[in-house]
Amino acid sequence: MIKKILSLSLVLLMLATILTGCAKEELLPANKDSKMSYFKSDAEFIKAFEEAKKNQRNFGGGILESVGMMKTTAMVKSAADSGTSYSNTNIQVQGVDEADIIKTNGKYIYLISKNKLVVAQGYPGEKAKIISTVDLGKFRPKEIFINNNQLLVFGQNQITFQKNKETTYPNKLDVSVMKYFTSVKLYDISNKEKPKLLKSVDFEGNYLTSRKIGSDVYFVVNSYPHYQESGCLKMVPLYREDSQKLKPIAKCTEIGYIKPIQAESFITLASISMDTKKIEKETIIGSGQNVYASLSNLYIAQTTWPRYNMLGKLAKDSVQKTIITKFNLNKGKINFQGTGEVKGKILNQFSMDEFESNFRIATTISGYSNNKDTSTNNLYVLDKELKNIGKVEKIAPGESIYSVRFMGKRAYMVTFK
Repeated sequence: MIKKILSLSLVLLMLATILTGCAKEELLPANKDSKMSYFKSDAEFIKAFEEAKKNQRNFGGGILESVGMMKTTAMVKSAADSGTSYSNTNIQVQGVDEADIIKTNGKYIYLISKNKLVVAQGYPGEKAKIISTVDLGKFRPKEIFINNNQLLVFGQNQITFQKNKETTYPNKLDVSVMKYFTSVKLYDISNKEKPKLLKSVDFEGNYLTSRKIGSDVYFVVNSYPHYQESGCLKMVPLYREDSQKLKPIAKCTEIGYIKPIQAESFITLASISMDTKKIEKETIIGSGQNVYASLSNLYIAQTTWPRYNMLGKLAKDSVQKTIITKFNLNKGKINFQGTGEVKGKILNQFSMDEFESNFRIATTISGYSNNKDTSTNNLYVLDKELKNIGKVEKIAPGESIYSVRFMGKRAYMVTFK
């Protein structure tokens, strides 16, 4: 009975075959507009969001699925300064660090617990002790990075707006409105007993994930337009550095989009240098759900779902798709490279990989008909311009991907029924 209900399919795929021997018919075309487009006027910006809101009502609700990020475990690494080994965050790509609730350099341990930042000495064991505890107040920390004597904290802040209180962003409502912000705080930890706040930055929206390459940290924030406010700039998410007043993150004509426009939310990809404190940011129309980063590029994936017409029938573009947006990363600079799409949705960040300038992605097309699971799984390879150059489709019919790992030229895929 168990065998009838649950079947395990371990699929071993050689990507060299995909790159050289795959059929090329029926591949989804890459977006022809390889450069980022920008709105020509405030009126064009407002019109795009109004049309998207109208279409969303007509089609009965949202079309994007938010996929949870996989939490990582720990791995053992050699400590050059002490000759011992210590735990560090498990990372997907060597040289690309990922934030965690605890970090160590082999001697000192830095962690966040509730609303506190804790600094402790962990080595040698007989001298282990808590050195300092910083109360972060109403700021809710989520993850941290360390870089020599700097520590970066990602978290959430709540800011209440009342009528005429914020002069740079007046709210016309008579009641107070609470907005959620992703806050980034950089500390000097050279004095372990008294960490010093060096810089604080607030981005309106929800923190998705981050990556650290050298001393540069790149992170993604999702946010939504202020439909209740009139005027183009008042629809744009807010931003501030240190004690500055809140202001729109960019002019409406500085916000990019990818055709066809689905103006329903914003993605902000930003960077902060832990050495120089310099901030770079790029805001585009879209919604980030999973992120993969190599040493040179960052890919943001979002899933689009089938649309239904007023009669409840599927529209022509009824296949689940994953839209991939690529950015080049260079010493804190963020440059849009292009966009592509594949059939199906991804499980998590480990469903994506970059190898020899090509981007690889494994997806599942979910389906259920006549009391039968009709799901299928796929593996695609896209070139550096995100054009489809290889595929294997309809893998393990009736099953869904539960895990993917890329190792060199080979992909390992685990599916379950």
